[in-house]
Amino acid sequence: MALLGTGRFRTPEEITAYFDGFELLEPGVVALPLWRPETPVPEEITVGHRLMYGGIARKP
Repeated sequence: MALLGTGRFRTPEEITAYFDGFELLEPGVVALPLWRPETPVPEEITVGHRLMYGGIARKP
């Protein structure tokens, strides 16, 4: 049986802090469905989708 570790959700501001010292690429830290979508995103995204944030950055 596999045991899962503990964790917590972080705010977009907390996630953005991980990119300190890097150039954050557009669209920045956003809910994953909003990060460069290939198809239109519904106006209202689900709670599950709003719990996952991400971004990409590069060294300046």
